[in-house]
Amino acid sequence: MRLLLLEDDVMIGEAVLDLLRAEQYAVDWVKDGEAAETALRTQQYDLVMLDLGVPGATGSRCCATCARASSACRC
Repeated sequence: MRLLLLEDDVMIGEAVLDLLRAEQYAVDWVKDGEAAETALRTQQYDLVMLDLGVPGATGSRCCATCARASSACRC
């Protein structure tokens, strides 16, 4: 299962990343909305975890990008 994590707080991001990888998930971690939108346009994810208050594009805008990129995306 491939996951995208959008989190700008390094302590939270590292903790979540470590936990998910320990459970054998493939995780791409991005720290701003623009990077998340790029990842959503170029990769396919089974789950996207969004921090709504990040620099650049908001988590809500990234959710809309996800919905445009895949009909399977639900926000």
